Amino acid sequence: MSNRNRELAEKVVKNFRASLSHDARNIITDPELDDLTGMIEEALAVEKREIAELIENMVLKLKAEAATQDISL
Repeated sequence: MSNRNRELAEKVVKNFRASLSHDARNIITDPELDDLTGMIEEALAVEKREIAELIENMVLKLKAEAATQDISL
């Protein structure tokens, strides 16, 4: 996983923890918050892979279209 994904996930979890009531903060453990960080990090990685695939497909489509266009000059 990228450091950027980790940083973003940690920031989300930090903000989430800060938004909890005092009682809720005492119930949710650090290992559970670490698990949440990992889940968010993985979700970001999945989204990045899907976006990269969409971009790759778009590039291939654009290249194919550019190769077949005849501007009839």
